[in-house]
Amino acid sequence: MDINKRTKFESLLICAVCLFLILSCWSDDAIIEYATLEQRLEQVIERFISTNSIRTAISIGVYNNHIQFVKNYGIISLANSDYQKNDEQTLHYVYSITKTIIAATVVSFIEEGKLSYNDTIQHFFPTLCEDYDIDENYINIDATVYELLTHTSGICDYSENHKLYSQNPFVSQSWDPLLLLHYIEHIRQNRGEFIYSSTNFILLGAILEKVSNKQLNELLKERFFLPLNLTASFLMPQEEIDYTRISHPHVYPNTQLNLSSDENIPIDCISVFFPLPLIEILGKSTWAAGGIISNAADMSLWGYALFSSHENATLTKIREHFFDSVANFSNENSEAYGIGCRKIYHPNKKDWFIGSYGRSLGSENLLYYAPQCDTCFVILTSANTAADGNPNIDDLLFTLFEEVAK
Repeated sequence: MDINKRTKFESLLICAVCLFLILSCWSDDAIIEYATLEQRLEQVIERFISTNSIRTAISIGVYNNHIQFVKNYGIISLANSDYQKNDEQTLHYVYSITKTIIAATVVSFIEEGKLSYNDTIQHFFPTLCEDYDIDENYINIDATVYELLTHTSGICDYSENHKLYSQNPFVSQSWDPLLLLHYIEHIRQNRGEFIYSSTNFILLGAILEKVSNKQLNELLKERFFLPLNLTASFLMPQEEIDYTRISHPHVYPNTQLNLSSDENIPIDCISVFFPLPLIEILGKSTWAAGGIISNAADMSLWGYALFSSHENATLTKIREHFFDSVANFSNENSEAYGIGCRKIYHPNKKDWFIGSYGRSLGSENLLYYAPQCDTCFVILTSANTAADGNPNIDDLLFTLFEEVAK
């Protein structure tokens, strides 16, 4: 090799070695910094899953005008090897994220003049207590639609009664959502006092059916699911569904039900309670308060359509009601509740989100829209938080937001 060629070769070799050394010294964060947004999101999620040893189903959606990111991880059941991996065909109970859709439907009726915020429960159901043999001390019959939407009706939460899952009559008798009122355990409080209560949305669902003369699931299809092409969203129990597509709820040891197992591995609730009916019972026990099953793709599309001013002009008036209801909340109002939605803050106390959590037996979910980056974030999981508070899906939300906002 002549001197010139050897010099060029040595120069190239030195450059290659230097490049290798530079790359090997980079941290994971530095590599993420220079990856595409989708790659950065994937690496953030995979790090979260690895750190928290997550094996149960977790689905993530990040949606705006520039990125429609959806990823599914984990498996539907830890107890049954016959159940498939969590994928685009898997459905999740989104629980209280349902309330955003019910509230939007109520507001749409208000905009059309078919309902008023000042309408009372008694206006629609003048003999509710007599018809359902309910003690009047448990229901504020004069509570308004607005109070139901904002959890200020003073009516306590039926879903806190654990008999709902252990002694549910709907296993053997006909389903009627207003029978859920029998599970209220506490005397009514003063109207105007904030008490988060799923009972409010069961009553709103019944009011919507009364006003529209339609089943609530058909009403949601007509108003939102079909127009927005939400093809994987259904309201239980008013739909015929292949239940094997629904992710199983899992409970970590020493939390909620004081179950125990080895190595802090979540327990499949279906193997603990009923071999078959629990997935069906969840829909019958939550309905308008939390009975929607869906996936991350549909829910991120829904959240963006509802909350983004750049999407779906037909929802503009509805959107204004939601934002106006939380406009005066500050970072001192942690998880403050407006009309069917919450307002939460990033740890920096500057950036904020509007949307909803969806928490229930064996599942923690969220749908939040960040106005600062015009993006909707959805996280659907099939396990409750472990005893040490991890995994905390808020942490994942904030990290995903930071990547998009860069």
